[in-house]
Amino acid sequence: MLGHGDGFGYLFLDLLRFRSKASQFFGYGQALISEQMSKYQNIVGPVIREWREKNNLTQDQLATKLNLKGWDLSRTTLSKIEAQVRCVTDLELLSLSQCIGIEPTELLRQAALYQKRKTQAKPSLGHLPSQ
Repeated sequence: MLGHGDGFGYLFLDLLRFRSKASQFFGYGQALISEQMSKYQNIVGPVIREWREKNNLTQDQLATKLNLKGWDLSRTTLSKIEAQVRCVTDLELLSLSQCIGIEPTELLRQAALYQKRKTQAKPSLGHLPSQ
């Protein structure tokens, strides 16, 4: 149970508040959120991959770094997270953000912006040229 005296409790509550308001904050409609949820198991994978590549780390090296911080994670599982085919729990999100040195809310903000850019970059089927 989360206590009021621990920093983790407050961080967790901030994370929940952030997630509950993310659709309004980033201008997502409920339909877009539902569409993204059906395609991907997480939204932070591309941000983690980008950070890892920018810091010249292999998946093995990042997995080892996470293992040293107490998360028993294989390279294969990290690969699935980066590819967005594996869910990331809230506790795992905290571990990832601590490992790469950014706040969980910033990780989610960057992930939401990435997804928004990705969605805007792809034309919808209605806008494709006919053959």
